[in-house]
Amino acid sequence: YYENAGDNKFALNLAQVKTIINLPEKQVALGNKTHIPITLSPEDNDIINEGTIKLYISTDYSSYANDIFIGEKNVVNNEVIFDYTVPADLYIKDKQYILKAKYNGINYVATDVAKNIKIIEGLEEIYVSNKNGDDINNDGSEGKPFATISNALSCLKNKGTIYIKNGVYETEDINFNKDVTIIGENDVIIKGKNKQEITFNVLEGFDVRLKSLYFDQIDMKYYFIISGDKLGQNKG
Repeated sequence: YYENAGDNKFALNLAQVKTIINLPEKQVALGNKTHIPITLSPEDNDIINEGTIKLYISTDYSSYANDIFIGEKNVVNNEVIFDYTVPADLYIKDKQYILKAKYNGINYVATDVAKNIKIIEGLEEIYVSNKNGDDINNDGSEGKPFATISNALSCLKNKGTIYIKNGVYETEDINFNKDVTIIGENDVIIKGKNKQEITFNVLEGFDVRLKSLYFDQIDMKYYFIISGDKLGQNKG
C-alpha cells in the first residue's frame, strides 16, 4: 500500500506469505470431463480470496514452451475448480501427460506445481473401493479398484456400470453427463464432504440407474431411475 507524506508517496514493500498449491493427480478417459479442484495452503493458515490460478496440460515437466492453456480462475476461499475435457487430437496412447498450476497473487506467493494426469480409453465396467482403491495407479478392475466415485465417472464410457464396494463414501456435487448404472455392494452410504448436502444433477437426455445404495443429505435432480431392494436416505 501507499502512505502519504506531504506531497510524496512512499511505497511499502510487504513480504509475501508463502503458500502451497495442492493439485491432485488425475485419471480420465478420452472425451470425458474431469473435475480438478485446486486448493492453497498458506503458511499463516489464513483464508485466501485474492489472485488467480492458471492451469495447463503438457508433456514436459521442465518447460512451458509447448504447454496447452486450460484456463484461469479467481481464488475464492483458498480454492478454484476446473472442469476439463481432453480433446481427441491431444491423445496419444501410453504417452505421459502433466497438469501444471501457477498462482499469481499480491500478498501470497507459491511455487508452480505439476502432477500427472493419466489419459485412458473409456471403460465399460468400473469398481470402486475406499479401502484398497487407488485413483492413479489402479485400472478400475475388481482386483484393482478406483478409490472415488468421481474418478470412476471420469473414466467410464456412456452406458457403463460402476460397482461400489461396501463402505461410506464422501463426495462433492456430481453432474451426470452420460447414461450410468451405479450398483452398491452390501451397505454403501454416500454423503457430502464435511457433512455438507450434495446434489446429484443428471443433465437432460441422460438416465442414471441406482441400486442398493443409501444416501445422507442428498438432493436428487432430474431423470433418476431408482431400482433395487436397498435404496434410501439418511443412514449413517
